[in-house]
Formats: sequence, C-alpha cells, structure tokens
Amino acid sequence: MRRCRSVLASTLVLALAAAALAAAAAAFALPLAGCARAGRPTAAGAGSAGSGQPAGEPGQDPAFGRELGPWGDWDASLAPGQHYRYSLNTVTDGRLTTGWYQLDLSDAGNGRLRVDYAGSVGDGFSGSFVAETPSTIDWADGITYTVARAALVGLLVTPRRALGLASHSWEPGASWSLGEGANRISFAITAKRSFAGITGALGVWKDAAGQSCEFCVNPNVPLALYLKLLTDERNYVEYTLVECGGF
Repeated sequence: MRRCRSVLASTLVLALAAAALAAAAAAFALPLAGCARAGRPTAAGAGSAGSGQPAGEPGQDPAFGRELGPWGDWDASLAPGQHYRYSLNTVTDGRLTTGWYQLDLSDAGNGRLRVDYAGSVGDGFSGSFVAETPSTIDWADGITYTVARAALVGLLVTPRRALGLASHSWEPGASWSLGEGANRISFAITAKRSFAGITGALGVWKDAAGQSCEFCVNPNVPLALYLKLLTDERNYVEYTLVECGGF
C-alpha cells in the first residue's frame, strides 16, 4: 500500500508539473457540469493493455495508420461512440509499475454524454458518470477514485493546452517556442508514427529546467496517441494508446 501511494503521488506530481509548464499563464480546465455518477473498485490488476513494458521507440511506421482527414488545429471533441484504451507505465526512482486505463463514451440522451472508465494502477477501479454535454465534462467530480483521477490527469491536461497556444506545422522538422528565459518552452515535431492504427505527429517539448514531454497526437483525435512526461529517465509517466474506436 505504501508503494502504491508513492507511485500515485509521483504520477500526479509529474502530470501536474508538466501541465503547469504547458499551460503557463492559463489553466486547462473543463467547466463544471451536473453529473450522475456510479463506480466500484475492481480486483487489482483486472484486465491488461499492451505488454506493460516501456515503449522505447514510440509507435509503428505511419504507413500502418490512418490520418483521419486533413490536419488543422487540434480542436477535436470527445463524442459518443469513442473508445480509448492505454497501457500505462509509471517509473519512480527507476522502479516500474505497469497498468492500463480505458474510457468508453456513449449517448446518455438529451445531448448528455456517459463516460465509463476502468483501469488498474496498483489497484483496480471502474465507474461511470454522466455529463450534461460533451464540452462540460467535470472529470474531478465524475471520477470518484483518487487513483483513477491521478492516472488520468496527465493525459487530459497535456499536451493539448501547450500545442494549442501557438500556430505551427505538424510536419516533421517543425519547431517553435513559447516564453522567455526561465519560462521558455521549446517544441519540435520529429516524425510521424502510428498507435492503435492511427497516425500522429511525434514530437517533444522541453522547459528551461530540463523537464520534457514526448508526445504523439493526431489533431482529429481529442486525446494523445502517446505521451511520456519525464522529470528524468528514472522518473516518468508513459501512456501508450493500444485500442481506439469511433473515428
């Protein structure tokens, strides 16, 4: 239990640190909505996603993936019928803990969105809640388990806010920066890769303190295909999309 709490705390700290760097002067938050919720813990380790090993070189050759139409601004929205499943690696002081996370979105009637979530990060969990609209999902209120919120926060907050702060190209070789001095964050698109059959732009951003985030996103998919939030190589959180539907 003590180790589990340490891992969860590290996950949350790393994710929030990366989010704060990315958001800089503005917080990324989804507005409050009335939610009906229900949840239950599951057996620890129930289900699995991926191999549970660090991803190394992210993704496959982009020829194996779909681009899902033209690539413009990253403004895709969560919507009924979407399905996401991630393998999750948390490394704390060089110790690896593996897990998985799944989100399923469905129509709850009258414009509302039902969110079903499940996963395992040290302990298993599952639950569901209903948001009044897809654009007003209150994840903090809807997801009742601390472990589930901590595991999801990095994926929801980063890198969407950072990549939306400036116009840029998704083509390999593109680079740009935001801020000055100690607040400077540099970005680069390095390649195209595919995850779960979808092609994305693979890149990295770094801050002046040396923290970094590796990412792969498709602007037609609202969540990242791949995300690795690093303090250093002995402390990081890594999400890898292994299943995706509804596109």
